[in-house]
Amino acid sequence: MSVFIILLSLVYAILCIILFFKVWGMCNDVRELKNYFIKSQSSVPIAPPANNEKVEEGIFEAGQTVIYPPMQRVMIVKEITSDGLIACVSYNKGKEEFEGKYKPSQIKHYTE
Repeated sequence: MSVFIILLSLVYAILCIILFFKVWGMCNDVRELKNYFIKSQSSVPIAPPANNEKVEEGIFEAGQTVIYPPMQRVMIVKEITSDGLIACVSYNKGKEEFEGKYKPSQIKHYTE
């Protein structure tokens, strides 16, 4: 009887380890899924601007380069939503990645 319990415990442990790595792999794909569904909402990609110009503070338009100061993340304004949030994207290896929606007070214009 004890051999049966040991074998059952061993099989259970192996299945738990396999499940752990499966869940870990799914977590790594969340960013790709997020980008896929965000891209399907807006079909017009915006290319990053060639030069960064100084602009008036507090006014944001699509295509402008902005920075999120707490993380020093440089992004491009994709669109301004109807609720006043600013949707931002970044480009990594030529692929557009959705970064998030920010309040105008959370981001600043990026100047070189």
